[in-house]
Amino acid sequence: MKSLYPVYMNIQGRVCVVIGGGMVGERRTKGLLESGADILVISPEVTEALEKLAEDSFIRILKESYKSDHLTGAFLAFAATNSTEVNLRVLDDARQKGVLCSSAEMYQGSDYVVPATIRRGELCISIATSCGLPGLSSQIAADISLQYGPEYGPLVDLMCRLRSELITSIWSPVKRRKALDMLMGIADQLRARILDGEDPEPFARSILEEYLSLNSAGS
Repeated sequence: MKSLYPVYMNIQGRVCVVIGGGMVGERRTKGLLESGADILVISPEVTEALEKLAEDSFIRILKESYKSDHLTGAFLAFAATNSTEVNLRVLDDARQKGVLCSSAEMYQGSDYVVPATIRRGELCISIATSCGLPGLSSQIAADISLQYGPEYGPLVDLMCRLRSELITSIWSPVKRRKALDMLMGIADQLRARILDGEDPEPFARSILEEYLSLNSAGS
């Protein structure tokens, strides 16, 4: 496979079809749910977890064998059945319909791959290879997760909010850039306060307010 193009997609409300109701299909479905997709699962049989998600109206399930019409209107598709023949047919149908499709079984024939992912609130770190080594990707992700622990969730959430405030309140591009650099510069101090069990927001606001006052950034 040629080098993959890394990209994060907004699939909020987009129709994503998962063909296969086993454990692989369940994992793909749960990942899509985190991104707010409109999920349709196609499979004569599904796991208990998928049944529960459908009962709670988080996903839709069609308990029938795959047909090409199931891909009509889809944005993404996942071929996740235990049949190589069916997975190949899904990939072929998807390509004809212009639907991006992936199959863990047929890495080389997929339009995209699902990376090993670490989520910390608004922070998302993903690892993948272009040659089909998901085990290595998972191992690297596990190593990285030790460096970027749970404290990065509230840290990134806070910094995102403060960044939005700075962007809307400072008209000068040069002063705005300097203020944003200042925010990035205190990230380690904010993280340290979170690790100590403190609320980092008062400290962050005091530093930024002092900086903006000294530099008249709001004018």
